[in-house]
Formats: sequence, C-alpha cells, structure tokens
Amino acid sequence: MPRFFDLSSFLPIVLIATLSSITLFRTDSVAQENPVCFMVDRSNQVINLNRLCKTETAQPTLLFKDLKSQLIFDGNMAEVKGTVTNSSSQVIPLSNIYFQLVADNRVISSSAVEIAKEDGLKPGESMAFEKVISKRDLGNVPPSAIQVQVTRFD
Repeated sequence: MPRFFDLSSFLPIVLIATLSSITLFRTDSVAQENPVCFMVDRSNQVINLNRLCKTETAQPTLLFKDLKSQLIFDGNMAEVKGTVTNSSSQVIPLSNIYFQLVADNRVISSSAVEIAKEDGLKPGESMAFEKVISKRDLGNVPPSAIQVQVTRFD
C-alpha cells in the first residue's frame, strides 16, 4: 500500500515559524501627513511630533515689473516706480514693498513703499506703486544707471 504524505505532522512547524517571524520582525512605524506629524509606538499610542516636523510654506508669488528710477520736477527729486502683479491663486496681503537702489554692484539707498490695499491683492490683479526720494539719496549716480531691486514685501 502506498504511503501518503501526512500534512498534520508539518503543520505545527509551519505555524510556529510564521508566528515567530511576525513577532520577531515587527517594527515601529512613523507616518507623516501634512500638516500633522506623528509616530505610533510599540504600545500603539500616537505621539504628536508637530513641533519637530518642519512645514515649509511657500511664499506667495508676486511679480514686480517695470522697476525704474527717474528724475522728476526740478531735478532735486527722484521717483522710483514699478508694477506688482499677483500671479498666485490666492489673495496676498500687501502693505509694504521694500526695495533697494543698486549701482555698480553696490547698494546706494534702500526704502519702502507703503501700499494702501487693505483687502489684499487678488489673483491676477496688478497695481502700480511709486515713491519719491531725494536726489541726495542717490549720491552722484544718475537715475538711468540705477537698478531697482525689490528685497521683500509684507
């Protein structure tokens, strides 16, 4: 009579090996989902890690165009002007534009323009800005040789 393979003798060995590997190779898990950051420890407790995780917020996108300086009135004053456009999909609060005047790779003056835009700059909206400064602030540099650089806004 032929002998058949007896599965019942090997079943306990397979079961013990499977359970042992599950128990021995278990690891903690860390999950990160914006804007929260947490970890699940061995006892399945959730630990809040928000103060350790850095969330980077992108600066809203404003485009500054037509930045220039020119002499006005009797030649004792200079005007700095330009256009700002909101190219993002959200309203951007805007109260000040900070700029510097650069000639020959050096900053010769810096100032700010106060913007009267209480409700913020809407998506796609543009507005002109200007600031009159004393020609003394330019030194002996002609306005045509000056570059206007926006440094920041708030």
